[in-house]
Amino acid sequence: MKRTLKIQNGMVIICGPSCSGKTTLAEKIFNQTPYGNKILLSNDQMLRCYIKKEKLSAEWFFTGLDQKNQERFAYEFVIAIRDALRARKFVVLEALYCDIEKLEKLLGFLPILGLDRPVTLIKLLLTEALHQEFVKRRPEVAADYLVEVHHIQRQGFEPIFKERLSETWQGMVDYAINDPRELAFDFLPERQVTVQRIEAYSCFEEAQGKYPRIVEVINSDEIPALFS
Repeated sequence: MKRTLKIQNGMVIICGPSCSGKTTLAEKIFNQTPYGNKILLSNDQMLRCYIKKEKLSAEWFFTGLDQKNQERFAYEFVIAIRDALRARKFVVLEALYCDIEKLEKLLGFLPILGLDRPVTLIKLLLTEALHQEFVKRRPEVAADYLVEVHHIQRQGFEPIFKERLSETWQGMVDYAINDPRELAFDFLPERQVTVQRIEAYSCFEEAQGKYPRIVEVINSDEIPALFS
């Protein structure tokens, strides 16, 4: 039986461990959306482009970047989000977030990056059996490596999966999905809203108080150190 997700017009964030179907789901939503001005930002695709541009070893895609390149890649990723939001695009963001602090940090800065529309957060955490099935679709990577990485990422992602972030964040709905294969989508009419913590003052005011330099950088053409 298909489950219908209500997709809001501002941004869709799809997150979860490796091999959980994020890219496939992101492409499905992107292709089906009726919103004309749209963009798909894929962490994996942008990382591959970054590795190629910087002439790094292809193995780094699986083993992970060193700290210097992690920071530079994060900067470029944030700039891509900022430019898409400033262009008033409907953004489908496929990203790997296994740390609830980083995810909430991203949500908190979205209004500063230019988002004044709602967010749909889709969290993917497959059953072990389904994960094994998805792993088999990645023959280019050793299965034992993927299983090990998935185990580590799963532990980090479980708090996000269980957390009902929509209860503490205004302007957002979130879905916890165990099987992304049987999903349908209901695309909602456009509306404006500021994504912010319900129990706190606005994220922009909070950021101005806690991260004045980052706010200054984001509002300029410099590269923001958002994830440092």
